[in-house]
Amino acid sequence: LFLCAHKNGGCSYICLLNPTSYSCACPIGIQLKDNGKTCKSWPLQLSGVCCTVPRCWQVSLDSDYQIDVVLPLPPISNVVTLDVDRRTGEIYWADTIEDVIMRSTPDGMRIKQIYSESMTSVDGLVIDSIGRKLYWTDAGRKVLEVSDLEEGIRSALVWKDLEQPRGIALDYESGYLFWSDWGAQKQ
Repeated sequence: LFLCAHKNGGCSYICLLNPTSYSCACPIGIQLKDNGKTCKSWPLQLSGVCCTVPRCWQVSLDSDYQIDVVLPLPPISNVVTLDVDRRTGEIYWADTIEDVIMRSTPDGMRIKQIYSESMTSVDGLVIDSIGRKLYWTDAGRKVLEVSDLEEGIRSALVWKDLEQPRGIALDYESGYLFWSDWGAQKQ
């Protein structure tokens, strides 16, 4: 009866009681190590992240479970775009009410504001996990920007002939970066 009460039964995440004993469990998409007590490290495999104000969820893409994991991130004002760094599992998002780009580990232990200056309407962002770059569109400033994920050096990549740059995507195979422009001359 008290097996889970003492140090969570030795479980790294959840201790589940049953009539005769207990077992350990992990969040959706995380496997239990062979020791039966410890969850494997982040990042989650075959999963996605989605947000609605004020929370974000880790959604498993390879399990039959119907329960998604609420990520322990701070309350979010208005997430319009997000992406996950495939190398580190870190989540990057733009909050259009706070006018910031944020980053966090999935466990919410390391949350950091990446950019807040000269941002008015970041509507799209994408991470190049291989080249270690972060690209984003700012419709308010009519610019597509890039920064180095490691050093944080930020610069304008495209600023001419843009009206309302919004969505952005990266094709890893071809190396092309695509974006949409919702201005009068839709592109």
